[in-house]
Amino acid sequence: MKLNAAKIAEAEAWVEKNGLFPQACGASMRQFCAAMGIDQRTYYRWLSNADFADALTRAREVFKATAVREVENALIKSAKGAEYSIIVEEAKRNENGQLVTVKAKKKVFIQAPNVEAAKFVLANMASDKWRIKQEQTINAGEGVHIHVDSVDEKDKIEKIGDIG
Repeated sequence: MKLNAAKIAEAEAWVEKNGLFPQACGASMRQFCAAMGIDQRTYYRWLSNADFADALTRAREVFKATAVREVENALIKSAKGAEYSIIVEEAKRNENGQLVTVKAKKKVFIQAPNVEAAKFVLANMASDKWRIKQEQTINAGEGVHIHVDSVDEKDKIEKIGDIG
């Protein structure tokens, strides 16, 4: 198979949608080659073409950015909770053997907010207000500063208890 602009565009679009090794997620080289109708030797030969190599690099970046955006959106939805609905259809075959919808019913589901996801989102998106690790510096007089790190309330109490 000959490499041309149309094949480069096809490869770029496929990788944008499916990813391609060496990323941790996405399609393997074998899957890519099967989709393009080529073997691995052809793939490596095509990689020597700068336009093909650049197209794959761009496509990998698009795939990665899209995946990150989708996971961020899913994390935020999980943190907030969600309501979603599905249509459940009951069907039976008519005299011609075709499936025909007899009854359709909308079912609504409510997903409760995920507290761990909410903590993660707040700690990373509003870290000025929602830090998991709290830090304070206290001015105790001329030239004396006390710096306190605490992971949670239990640690704070143990540190205070050790003082006196």
